[in-house]
Amino acid sequence: MNFITWQLLLKWLISFGLLFTFYMAFLQKLTFLNQRRFFLFFGTISAFVIPFLSLNILQKNSEQTAIQYLQKIPTIPQGQPVYESNSSNDHISISSLITYLVILGCIAFLVRFVLIILSLKNITKNAQLIDTFEKIRIYKLNKQSSTFSFGSKIFLGDGKLTEIEQHQILLHELSHAQHHHSIDTIWMEILIVLNWFNPFVWLLKKETRDNLEYLADKNVLKNKINKKEYQYLLLNTLLHNSNQSQISFTNNFNISSLKKRISMMNKNQTSKIHLWRIVFILPLIGILLLSFRKKEQPSDKIQIAGIVLDALTKKPVKGAIIKLDSIAAFTKTDNHGYYFLEFPRKIQNGLKYVQINISENNYQTLKSGYSYGDNMNASMIANFQLSPNTSNIGPNSSFANSPKNDYNSIHNGLIKALKTEKIIADMIKNGKIASIKDGTIYIADNAGSYLTLTPDNMEFALSHITINDTKKVTFDELNKNYKLSDFHGMSTNEDKINLVTKVK
Repeated sequence: MNFITWQLLLKWLISFGLLFTFYMAFLQKLTFLNQRRFFLFFGTISAFVIPFLSLNILQKNSEQTAIQYLQKIPTIPQGQPVYESNSSNDHISISSLITYLVILGCIAFLVRFVLIILSLKNITKNAQLIDTFEKIRIYKLNKQSSTFSFGSKIFLGDGKLTEIEQHQILLHELSHAQHHHSIDTIWMEILIVLNWFNPFVWLLKKETRDNLEYLADKNVLKNKINKKEYQYLLLNTLLHNSNQSQISFTNNFNISSLKKRISMMNKNQTSKIHLWRIVFILPLIGILLLSFRKKEQPSDKIQIAGIVLDALTKKPVKGAIIKLDSIAAFTKTDNHGYYFLEFPRKIQNGLKYVQINISENNYQTLKSGYSYGDNMNASMIANFQLSPNTSNIGPNSSFANSPKNDYNSIHNGLIKALKTEKIIADMIKNGKIASIKDGTIYIADNAGSYLTLTPDNMEFALSHITINDTKKVTFDELNKNYKLSDFHGMSTNEDKINLVTKVK
């Protein structure tokens, strides 16, 4: 769910807003109905997809490497459980609340969409098939309803019309079916499910429906139907259908404004010289939408957020003071051990090293820090584990670049890290050098350092294990021929793993 951010919602608003604005300004009054259909269909697809191109979920994150190297993790006492708090459920950030509301709305509109599809199937089941024309099935409705079409099916109502009038209505619905107008309609309904909160999507949906009706009317008149008689027929049909049941997104006479349809039928054909508008507008909108892909300039602010835990119990430390030396910035952790700090990127004559002090009365003060450059991610995750005054267990610090610094995201990542600590602690206790858990390979040394190999390049990495940069060994040979105490360090270089033996 974390891919639904306020930035994505804003980009969707801008994308569809631009599309609607250009359509109304340049195309809405033209009679190039097929070109308008093309613009609305592919334009809405582009407006929906392009904002994803600049999201972090499609960017390679610098900390997500196939081999991760961490040093000197605190030892977890035997029998001590890894802390897994349920507190994230009652600590909901504004971004998380927005995500939940958007998804809840999407579910509601998805249910509506499914119910309409099911109702169409039920109508088809109860209707009488009376004819087939070019793979288009024509049904007679058994109950009072208006005429409509959907997909390759036409459903004729029981209106009191003459044979000529019924023929004209049938031509209208045949046009919808033959030109596959339901594809446009279904796509706009799917877009409503995904962007129900976006007013421009609703406006574009209405314009799409109107344009499809214009196209059907145009095709009817091509059959040498008298324009005035056809327009009176539309009016009579509209009045007759006003109290009859309708299907929400089917093509029928009640959806579009009759006044606009008549106006379009009476409008003179637009000169082809105005086609330049479409040729001009498509690349212009493409450039504007693709501008989302431009690399953002580094922020002039750096955000640090994280969770402070007790290194012994793995429970959150409330009220710990997080202070940045050389910067007038400090804060305290909340009930969940979470904190958030923000400071200028360029501080103290270009100083680019941040010293962090973490203190609490019942714990040993922890001093840690990190360096950052001009291109470093403006959002940092810094988690700490404080050593209790009465314990010999060592403290721990971890830093990572991440665009997500809300409590829920950090907490979920921390739980995974604590599970990894437990695995490594068990390996050290049992003297094992390598272990496989849940598809991940762990390699440890006697000093408490470890490597994690993910499935992405696991096979390559395992074929390049060396001892003292000389002897090659396999994964199985590590546990079979060596002890944990044989090694005092390890390193990685271009996905090569090197274990260093203890100096005698």
